[in-house]
Amino acid sequence: MEAPGGPGAPPMWGPGRKLAFGAAPGPKSKVWFTLADGSLSEVLYPTLERIVLHELRFFASARGAPPVDDASDGQHKITWLAPGVPAFTVESTHHEYRLTKDFVTDPDENALVIAGTFTPELPDVRLYMQASAHWTPGTEGNFSEVLDTHPPALVMRQQDVWVCIVGPFSRATTGYFRSSDVHVELHDTDGQMTDLYDRAGPGNVTVGAELGVRSGSFQLALGFAHSRADAEEVARLALQKGAGSLRTEFARRWRAQPDLPAGLAKVSGDDGALARASLTILRCLEDKFQAPAVPPASRWRLDAELGGARPAALDLDRARPGGAGDPPCVAPRGGRMPRPRPLSRDGACRGPISHPRGSADTAGSLGGPRRALAFNPGGVHRGSDRVGRVRGRRG
Repeated sequence: MEAPGGPGAPPMWGPGRKLAFGAAPGPKSKVWFTLADGSLSEVLYPTLERIVLHELRFFASARGAPPVDDASDGQHKITWLAPGVPAFTVESTHHEYRLTKDFVTDPDENALVIAGTFTPELPDVRLYMQASAHWTPGTEGNFSEVLDTHPPALVMRQQDVWVCIVGPFSRATTGYFRSSDVHVELHDTDGQMTDLYDRAGPGNVTVGAELGVRSGSFQLALGFAHSRADAEEVARLALQKGAGSLRTEFARRWRAQPDLPAGLAKVSGDDGALARASLTILRCLEDKFQAPAVPPASRWRLDAELGGARPAALDLDRARPGGAGDPPCVAPRGGRMPRPRPLSRDGACRGPISHPRGSADTAGSLGGPRRALAFNPGGVHRGSDRVGRVRGRRG
């Protein structure tokens, strides 16, 4: 049955104040994710310019009471999987429940896994999930559906990209953001999900479900692809691998990256924690395609050698600080997109990151790689959904 309330809320950006930014190393996985307010915020695929998922958040609800929005009502504590390994654990607490969430991407596939543990303080509190695709401005909107599988699978389509979410869902639905989504349904029906729909679109679509876990552990997997079948296959494969094995492999590959010079920890004052976090962010910002979409004449290189591979680029747009106290990978507060940060001929960013040569290149020289930075006067790759919409004085 078609969901009512289309097209839903107008297109919007996610929150600018990010808590974390992560990706798997290497070229195989082309999924980047951010966390905000203790929840999965914008997810990018297959490039750093393409926001596919707007958010994924959880609600706790019981009969006869309004739902608790974990993102806005919970208290959150976030930690690295390990220093310099950008997978994260979020511990969320509320007087009605405790919810722990681990976020990690599959280094070999375009998939992201969320491993959670739900501990309600009251026996009738249930856990719900809601995800929404990013509505790209200027397009007709997205489409969604609930697949008739056991348990049901949730699918959204943004133009040529499909997202599939699988997990231990007891009931599932789809709708429109802020008009017929799970959050609205729980508010309007006194804490229960009663009206179920199996398709929506075009518009600002969402998918949602009640988790069939009263208390204890669960895992969700999100698969990204250019067809529905491939997205579902990738998601189910990641769920089959499991969060435990993915965390182990994810950490192993990040630890195989060249480390910071040993002497840096002795003089930094924080045992190299800030430098290691900054280096990890720079590495996450690397373009995973083999060649940047800019003219060859516009490329300038740093000094080292990248073992025969074609050069990658760094999207330093996403390294602009959002304000005092923010980590160096976030967008400005209010969700506005950062303005372009072009690179000068010597590889220096004309912005807050003063010289990549002193961070990524220095660490990379331990393994002898050759790095290249792509200079794009427009600040974006061709085909980006930000072309023509990035405004502001050049840095």
